[in-house]
Amino acid sequence: MPYGVSEQMIDTWSEIIFDLSLNVQIRRGDPVRHLDHEAWQAQREDMGLTDPEIALKLGLATEQVTFIRNITERRRFRLNQYRKLYRLGGGMRYREDRYQDPEEKFEMSDAAVHLRQAIDIPADQATHYIREGYWGSKRVPDVLEQHAQNNPDALAVADAHKSLTWRELKNNCFKLAASLQTRGQQRGDIIVSRQQHGIDQLTCYLATLICGSVFLPVPTDTSSAALASCLKRTGAATVIFDTGDRQQSLPGELVGLARQSTHLNLIVCQTSDSIDNTISLTELLAGNDDNPHTGASAGLAATDPVLLLPVDGDLETLAIFSHQNLTSSALAVVDLMSPKCENFLISDLDFWSGAGALATHLALYSGCMLDFGSTIERGPVLVAKATKRGLKLDWPTGPSLEIKCSADVIATLTSEDNNIWNPLPGVGARTVNPEGTSLPDGETGALHLLSPGQCIGYLGEAGTRRTLDGWSVTGVQAEMNDQIVRITDG
Repeated sequence: MPYGVSEQMIDTWSEIIFDLSLNVQIRRGDPVRHLDHEAWQAQREDMGLTDPEIALKLGLATEQVTFIRNITERRRFRLNQYRKLYRLGGGMRYREDRYQDPEEKFEMSDAAVHLRQAIDIPADQATHYIREGYWGSKRVPDVLEQHAQNNPDALAVADAHKSLTWRELKNNCFKLAASLQTRGQQRGDIIVSRQQHGIDQLTCYLATLICGSVFLPVPTDTSSAALASCLKRTGAATVIFDTGDRQQSLPGELVGLARQSTHLNLIVCQTSDSIDNTISLTELLAGNDDNPHTGASAGLAATDPVLLLPVDGDLETLAIFSHQNLTSSALAVVDLMSPKCENFLISDLDFWSGAGALATHLALYSGCMLDFGSTIERGPVLVAKATKRGLKLDWPTGPSLEIKCSADVIATLTSEDNNIWNPLPGVGARTVNPEGTSLPDGETGALHLLSPGQCIGYLGEAGTRRTLDGWSVTGVQAEMNDQIVRITDG
């Protein structure tokens, strides 16, 4: 379909677009007839929004809203029947040579289409998250640019080798995104990253989002065979890697794979010197073009996939996350960050875990500096630590905050201790018996979660990780009382 729209997107967005469009008209009096401009402007949203206004509200492109609205109206009002009658009866007025198909504004590879088809979030859940304000139009590239404008000289990220201000980080990300696009990277294409967690990997991740592509981080100890299998199975278009002492043959193997592949067209080595037919990350960052041609300006949909995470370390099953899943998770936790941290967020977490992804987005949305083991002197800092069930945030003063993370749900429940969890705003929790029936308070059962930060699909075999009605299966036993969850195992 044109504009990157899939049947799943139509199912997800049709109802809310129809409701927000000019098909809904609620009139209280007649302020238009009486030229009462202030009154009818106040009723504007009730009377219906235009396609550009709906696009801004939902984080879609205007063309996507128009296309989905037209399809919805055709199906509801059976407009295709009218079109048939028109062509039969008014055929003399129909000029086939004047007909134009909708412009294919968003061209997508077969692998990107396959990934989009793997998205299976129920439409009523997406509608609920939007209406309640958990999903909005804010996107990661927008936040990055905002920090670069408001705090250009403040440190944004540091590791053992270097540090970058917000202006430098933004410029590097936009240059890298433009360089990737020049070499064929398209919207929806997968970029596989086998890099150490630090400035370079963070830059690659943000540049991927700016391109409208999808980032798949894999552990640095992933073998050549496993990496090749992952590239083939996902249809990845780009791989960025850092060679280890025991994997010096990896560049040659990737080059050979690219020659046989119909999708892998860019191999990026993190080292300063290119190896064989690869290109170095340094060379891509040195590009003169800092004006990416897609990303935020293209109006990526809220459910567009942007991050893939291996489930339980298994590259055969990948959880799919979208712009809005990551945004809603980070914003929910930022609201709970008290006292507010204006200094550093130290994290040595692996990016290929849910906890690492959340820590990265927390730094971005809170405006904190993300520190990957630098020697910079600093005052009181916020420290992010991995726990058995997720991410723990420790302040120099004040209580700790523990967030439930996995490869399926980025941020779900705050924890007062290891066994008592409190749902975040917008998070649903329930306990069920083996038959899947919800249990009353006080009874122990399997814990299910429903969250705006929940993954929106799986690439690979999801197994029993999600129920038919969309709840995430945690594999944890618990009991509930007044929405407070007490873990009874582990």
